[in-house]
Amino acid sequence: YLWGDNPYGGLKFDGINLTDSSPLIQDCVISDCHRAGIYCENTGSDPVINGNTIVSNNDYGVVIYAGNVNDFGASTNSFAFNGNENRINVMGEDVTEDSVWPDLGYVYYIDGDINIFGQDGPDSVTTMTVEPGAQLDFTSESAIYVGTSVISKPGALIAEGTETQPILFQSQNDGADYWGGIIFNETSDDSLCRLTYCEFSHSGSGSIDTLMCMGSAPVITHTSLSPCGNRAIYCESAAQPVFDFITISNTSDDAVYIT
Repeated sequence: YLWGDNPYGGLKFDGINLTDSSPLIQDCVISDCHRAGIYCENTGSDPVINGNTIVSNNDYGVVIYAGNVNDFGASTNSFAFNGNENRINVMGEDVTEDSVWPDLGYVYYIDGDINIFGQDGPDSVTTMTVEPGAQLDFTSESAIYVGTSVISKPGALIAEGTETQPILFQSQNDGADYWGGIIFNETSDDSLCRLTYCEFSHSGSGSIDTLMCMGSAPVITHTSLSPCGNRAIYCESAAQPVFDFITISNTSDDAVYIT
């Protein structure tokens, strides 16, 4: 049982702070810490977090990197009453192994870019799968990049919600800032990349449009995009995406732009 009551104010104290370490954290109670319950300082920390009770911490219950989400046992951890609206703080990084992002019942707070690429899994395509009902909130101009321009670095994003459990991609602060969007690069796998029953809000910022197809062909259906700080959809001339049942409104630039 780890109880973080610190009489000195806890200005730099997390319950468990990890630097270049990857322990198994299991069947622990992590409560009332002045900062985060579990905090990963860098990408070299890849803990397995299962069966814990993580409650009532003043800051985030857990701060991990995007490549670690697969090792956070969402269904086995009890996670409640933590600071920052009980969101799990996910720092942007390269995702080079297959990962599944389930509906946690609370929000993924994404701080920084997520880059999905690699040759993981039986199909040799690193794939990030977001399950129905999940909510991803992004900081200003953060984005998801799927694949690269290098043929040896394919990637795929599968985000298939349902009519009753859409997947939400939105700004982290209720629209005061706009986040970036999703960029399907040349080596994103056309046979795997699918978005359906997704809702995008307050997306498109800087040089990034909400959905960008760069010589790629994802399948995107039953998806809404509103409002958009830039274009809603941008397609390079070589791109051949499939769009069906798309709702676009309140864009600051073109709804759809094809070069």
